[in-house]
Amino acid sequence: MVKRAGDMSKYYLTFSLYFLAGALSFSQSLSVETDTTEIIDSIKKEVTQYPGKPLIMSLIIPGAGQYYTKSPLWKILGFVSIEIGSIVSWNHFIKNA
Repeated sequence: MVKRAGDMSKYYLTFSLYFLAGALSFSQSLSVETDTTEIIDSIKKEVTQYPGKPLIMSLIIPGAGQYYTKSPLWKILGFVSIEIGSIVSWNHFIKNA
């Protein structure tokens, strides 16, 4: 029962065409039944958050990355206060040195 490569590719091509035709007919019937405004609204609501963007934002303004990821307010204020405290203490110790 050794099959030739030509027979296998013929079956594979036939299966692929049937699968593609079925997927296209299903997608066309699905798009006819749904309302386009619902699809557009769902796309607008979906927001992509990139993992590197909060890092860059926090490097520029402390706490901005937490604001971008919608963290609680106490985390944002914590980062801002630590940064302000370190700048004030750095300035104080530079003047005393």
